[in-house]
Amino acid sequence: MAPASGTSVSFDDALCKYVGEFGLQQKKILVSVSVIWIPNALCILLMVFANKDPIKALWWRCMNEDAECLRVHGSEDPAAAGFCSLSEDSWAWTASNKSIISQFNLICSNAWLAQLVNSIFFLGYLIGSGTFGNMADRHGRKKTLMFASGLATLGTLMSALSYNYWVYAASRLLTGVGAAGQSLV
Repeated sequence: MAPASGTSVSFDDALCKYVGEFGLQQKKILVSVSVIWIPNALCILLMVFANKDPIKALWWRCMNEDAECLRVHGSEDPAAAGFCSLSEDSWAWTASNKSIISQFNLICSNAWLAQLVNSIFFLGYLIGSGTFGNMADRHGRKKTLMFASGLATLGTLMSALSYNYWVYAASRLLTGVGAAGQSLV
């Protein structure tokens, strides 16, 4: 039945009248549900900070007064200036634990491994995206969210404690699976 002419009800008015307004309880639910996105974003953005290039950041120094090493170190872009042509005993890391690149020596011919770990994370994200939607439908959203959060936490802790590149890559895969589950649920 259409409203009488001249008395139209807006969608917002009808929603407030029959459903109710966005009150205190809805705000509490919104905040509690949104809190999960903070650690999820940190899991995803970890690669931005963990993959910082230590060569450009000059987290290395020349071990002797070799003119070639000093020239490369003093250049604006040491990688382009020939860092990879320096002998390994002519330089040393000054901050070997600030980046996975320096920690696992992912430079020169192994530089591609630093980007591979990002792809491995998103492979895990793909696996988690395909898995957790169905899992949430079968076992419930809350249980699935807790399981996904546990996986993401375990993967992140493994990342922090990784002693070699392949353990780190496996931990990022696990983190990707968990992060996808958090995002879906």
